[in-house]
Amino acid sequence: MTSAPMYSPPVIPSSFLEKTMVETQCFQVDGGKSTLVVGLSGIRVTLSALACRHATGQIPSGDIRLELTELVNKGEMIAAGMSNAAENHLLESAVVFHLQAYAADGSFLFFETPIEVDIPIDESRYNPLAFQLYCAGQSSLQSFTASSALPNWKKAAPGKLSLRRIHGRMYVHGAISSTGWWNCATPVSVKGKQYMISAKCIFPEPVAGAQMTAFLALHRSNTVMRMYEGKHHFSSFNVPLKLPARVLAVGQVGDKLYFSETLLKSSQVFYYLYMQEVDTASLAAFLNKL
Repeated sequence: MTSAPMYSPPVIPSSFLEKTMVETQCFQVDGGKSTLVVGLSGIRVTLSALACRHATGQIPSGDIRLELTELVNKGEMIAAGMSNAAENHLLESAVVFHLQAYAADGSFLFFETPIEVDIPIDESRYNPLAFQLYCAGQSSLQSFTASSALPNWKKAAPGKLSLRRIHGRMYVHGAISSTGWWNCATPVSVKGKQYMISAKCIFPEPVAGAQMTAFLALHRSNTVMRMYEGKHHFSSFNVPLKLPARVLAVGQVGDKLYFSETLLKSSQVFYYLYMQEVDTASLAAFLNKL
């Protein structure tokens, strides 16, 4: 029986933003039959008969509820509080997705056998042969608490994914061994030195109980780095300053949403982000254009 990866992402402070931009899809399936479910982005998940088990190894009775969350673009990753970059290298994602299975009584289920997935790839933008599946493991940076730890993406298995064409659309085909977060991605080529950068959020007036997240979003690739949260500022490591990118932050104070962004500069490693109040729809529209 396979277990879930250790990583669970920190909750994004702005529940308003997540509810606006990120949708978890639910499917009721008969666990005794082979079933195909298709997500909004086109991901195809094939659950084989009797693939799910309780932690005790028992076969669940009744229907199984599959929950699928797909993060396709940088805006959706930011809204979900996700980082699709690994600790020591950058990744560009076709999609980051989360799959979880529940029994009829609401208890977590695990996969007895690997689950087949087919992930659509835009051939006009990507080389399908360059993609791999990565699973989200716990960060090795122990100086940060579990609440602020970010995923350390590890290759799920050696070798390339296979390709298949379904209804005229190109897919990469592979298998996932556990529930949890997965990333279909390809490494980003980086030249030159890499640095640690930091950012501090400045609100227009003193606030109490502010919840904040900060990110780096690359311009030319579907890559988001969520910054680590410290006591006084946010930080990211191994940042290539010569790659065009934005530094941005989202904050929530009560029912108010705040945002700030600035361009990454090749000669600057510390940034002040001056937070301004913004409505959810305007922020969602901006993030969707990243």
